Amino acid sequence: MKKFLMIMMLVVLLSPSIGYTSDCWEVSNLKGYSSYSKDDYMITKDGDATDPFFLILDNDNPRISSFGKDYHLTKIGDDIYVIITRNDTFVIIESFMIDRKNHRVIYVKNRKSVNQGMLSPLQSGSLFVGDCNPCYTRLVK
Repeated sequence: MKKFLMIMMLVVLLSPSIGYTSDCWEVSNLKGYSSYSKDDYMITKDGDATDPFFLILDNDNPRISSFGKDYHLTKIGDDIYVIITRNDTFVIIESFMIDRKNHRVIYVKNRKSVNQGMLSPLQSGSLFVGDCNPCYTRLVK
């Protein structure tokens, strides 16, 4: 019995999936286009400076994890999630659509300043396409 328990403990400790969320995706290499009100909405090439980040898609608590902070996501369809952030300065609406088969993500971000006292009110929209891979692949390589 002791031998069986020791073997089971080793299997659990050495299993690559233990310690990782079963549905976690690392998002990186976001490239795309943005349009800003301050530039008369001219469409320009852009890349997102916040990558990499993690989409942790637990059924009961989907979230994005970036720079040590977690933000709650709302699932609106199969592999489609949104987050709405509002503070005293901005409203930001972000959406993520995951293509699991091709390991790609489409990320859309819209921003609008809500503080009328700002010197230059900002409205913008961005569309990015990037890589998304299961979180454990980076740690196993």
